[in-house]
Amino acid sequence: MKTPRTDDIARGNHVVPTEWAEELERELDDAYKIANRAIDDLAWFNETNAQRLRAELDKLKEGAE
Repeated sequence: MKTPRTDDIARGNHVVPTEWAEELERELDDAYKIANRAIDDLAWFNETNAQRLRAELDKLKEGAE
């Protein structure tokens, strides 16, 4: 799996080992995938709440990039 955010930072000086940062980035991507699946599962039951959760998740993604 690629780690574009870590790769961008690693070009300059970095404070943590690159391997650790890459693993954290992979875990974050996995967490977003799990959250999206959970929201999809909720959507059949309550579309309004699913839309609200998806909007919040999108905000979190934007803040992490």
